[in-house]
Amino acid sequence: MSMQVHDRNGQDWTFSCTIKRNDSVGHFLSVGWNKFVREKDLRVDDKVTIHEEAMKKQATGTWIKVEVKRKIRLFGEDIWADV
Repeated sequence: MSMQVHDRNGQDWTFSCTIKRNDSVGHFLSVGWNKFVREKDLRVDDKVTIHEEAMKKQATGTWIKVEVKRKIRLFGEDIWADV
């Protein structure tokens, strides 16, 4: 199965997905998004948001909008900037 994603910069991504089972947590969705992580240079503590209201059905499937933000310190204050 695959998940179609549209990032904030207008680029489309396709993530491979599988549903797995773990005795301690039950079923969970495993998403292979390594290329996205590498190209966006995602880091620990970055904030990834999936916008449900931006989901849209198309003939090719459902597209999901993803927003990535990184906390940076500017003039002594923390702000969240788009990645």
